[in-house]
Parts: sequence; C-alpha cells; structure tokens
Amino acid sequence: MTRRLCCTLVLLTVTTSGCTSSSCPPCAEPRCPEGTPGAAAAPNAPAAVAAGPPAAGMVRVAAGAFLRGSPEGVGLEDERPQRSIHLDTFDIDRTEVPLRDYQKCVAAQTCAPPECGEPEDKAETRPDHPVVCVSWAQAKAYCEWAGKRLPTEAEWEKAARGDDGRLFPWGNQAPSCELANHSGCGEGTHPVGSKTAGASPHGALDMAGNVYEWVADWHHEAYYELCPDRNPPGPPRGDKKIVRGGAFSYAADELTVHGRTFDRPEVAYDQVGFRCARSVAP
Repeated sequence: MTRRLCCTLVLLTVTTSGCTSSSCPPCAEPRCPEGTPGAAAAPNAPAAVAAGPPAAGMVRVAAGAFLRGSPEGVGLEDERPQRSIHLDTFDIDRTEVPLRDYQKCVAAQTCAPPECGEPEDKAETRPDHPVVCVSWAQAKAYCEWAGKRLPTEAEWEKAARGDDGRLFPWGNQAPSCELANHSGCGEGTHPVGSKTAGASPHGALDMAGNVYEWVADWHHEAYYELCPDRNPPGPPRGDKKIVRGGAFSYAADELTVHGRTFDRPEVAYDQVGFRCARSVAP
C-alpha cells in the first residue's frame, strides 16, 4: 500500500464564499495537478431497504454520531482532525466476504475470478477464508450482485469502533492472536469470523487483521477536515481507493480502526478483500 498523495484541495471557493465545512454542500471537489487523471465518481448505490431485521450474515448499525479519525499526536495527518460524524442507519456484513460466496457470483458470470490466487486458495479447499486477489471494481460488482454496495469509509469505521473513539474493535487493549489475525499468528488468512473475541461493539468480526478491506471512498488527504459531518459520501473522484483494517502480515500496532491506507483501484493483492453494506430506510 502507498501513502503518496496526489491531489490538493483548492480552498479559494470556500474562504471567499464565507462558508465552512459544516455549512457548505458536500466537500469542495479535489482538483488534481494538471495532467493527473481523475476517475469519475461511482454510480448510485442500490436503494435503501425497508426497515426490518438485518439480512442473514449482516449486523445493524443504528443512526447516530461516532468519533471518526485520530486525536492529535496519534496516527497520520490524513486521519485528523478527529470529529463527531453522524450516519444514518445501515447494515454491514458481519464478516469479510468468504471465497465460497464470491465463487457463486463467478458462477453466475457476473464477477471475474480472483486475479492472483494460488491453487491452494481455491474455493474447494479454502471456502471459509476471505476472498482476496480482487480489485476494487470486482468487490463493487460482487456487492451489487448481492443487492448491496461497498460501505463508505465512515460506515466502515463506525461499524469497527462504535461511538466511543476506541483504538480497536474490542476496545483499547493491545491486539493478541486471540483477538485478531496479524503478523505472528500463523500463516496467511484465517476462516472469516473465527476471532469472535475481537468483535466490534456492533458485532462485526475481523474489522482488525485477517485482510484489508476495500471501501467505497476515494482518498484525499484533506477530506476529514473539509467533509460534511452527516453521511460523508467520500470525495467525488480521485486516483486511489481506501482500504481499511490491517492484514495477517501486518504488525499488531497497524490494526487500529482509525488507520487509513490506499491504492490504485485496479490492483489486486493476496491480503485485500472486502465486505458489503446496505442502506436502511428510516
């Protein structure tokens, strides 16, 4: 994963109009240096489902505010400022999408097969492990096939940390191999949902470790400062997509729920998977 930044926000329109990040329409659009391509925003997500119990395999995250980002002196610059963000109700998968479920989408000829898997990573031998080696577009295609969508970065973080600003899904206790699959906990991925002691306040599993997860948002270094404080949709365009959560090959201190990294949406890695979400009507 890289942390090299492409875009710089042009703040002139904000300062001259007298509006602030909370009073402006959704964040000022990032403007990249001349000659830098910017990809178009993603199409509209599926419509919200009627209120009712969450679907099988999903957990409900109720509407309300949570603390997003890192406090001063913690984390990296693009994780600050720490702010209270309000999100509407949504559901999110309890676990990362397992390979067996993704292969159903491949069989339906909607999803492309994983791009970098080894023979031992096939569904017949590792059906309960998270699907990896998929690009952002492949993850998006699966979620839409399943009647869902990728979570926004804000939704992912709220599902992972609850509303109290904790450092890890389970609290502020340092990670252990009982709580999360990280470096030193064995070879490669573990079956999804196997670290039940590391559940988030909303009941989501594997939000720290096992594999990184694609989310819907483009990356922009100043988005946390300038975005709206209600249902931030992410920057409208960019060059790199956000991935969250840490992975099996990363150290325990790299699994914080506020940590952000990003990469080109067309790449696929053996330590990046995803989970899906859906909006819930009021």
